[in-house]
Amino acid sequence: MYRISVKITPNSKRNAIVSETDGVWSIKIACQPIEGKANIELIKYLSKVLDTAKSNIVIDKGQTSKIKIILIEGLDENYIVDRLRKEIA
Repeated sequence: MYRISVKITPNSKRNAIVSETDGVWSIKIACQPIEGKANIELIKYLSKVLDTAKSNIVIDKGQTSKIKIILIEGLDENYIVDRLRKEIA
């Protein structure tokens, strides 16, 4: 299981990984942070980027915060970091 820190910016025009600074990934999400919709969209987006099932991605901490700790199961650390870096807009 691999753990990443993300800082999300909801209400963006599109989903995109913006940058990675000091181990925190900045991700824009094209959804409003109402009733957990942005969290659902974040998991959906990460599962697409990492080519894994949504069930392998869990928000461990920060359900209602912009900064979240995400747990990713079943994937290698190098694979995850490589896929995320390739998505940086």
